[in-house]
Amino acid sequence: MSAPSGYDCDWVVVGSGFGGSVAALRLRRSWWGGLHTTMEEGARPEALMPEARELAGEFAAIVDGQPMALLTETVLGIPNTTHILGGCVMGRDPAERVIDHQHRVFGYRGLLVCDGSTVSANPGVNPPLTITALSERAMTFIPPHSNPG
Repeated sequence: MSAPSGYDCDWVVVGSGFGGSVAALRLRRSWWGGLHTTMEEGARPEALMPEARELAGEFAAIVDGQPMALLTETVLGIPNTTHILGGCVMGRDPAERVIDHQHRVFGYRGLLVCDGSTVSANPGVNPPLTITALSERAMTFIPPHSNPG
């Protein structure tokens, strides 16, 4: 992101895991027909962390700045991620989503999507392990090449 013309802008991003606990997310259809995630087990990710607020305050004092947080985190309590996620989530058919459960793009034979766009919601922790696991799972559906000779 860039600051308005004539302003300097520094970002401090602080993240945290679940402290060793395992969280399971479940994708569910909402009452209005959209999709949302719910916690099946484990601790919910925290949107506001005292450590982050303290660090941002210290940094702001050093650079003569103003610490801020996202509105969705402060008002709604929804944690944010610095990773781009979603936009190409799984579904049963092309009317519902972009890819099937094997990461194949509907209508494009041989095209798979194996990146953060397949993660439907913020898992609350650093998503590379989730992305890697989904990608590795997608690879299990590809038959091995036979090597003649």
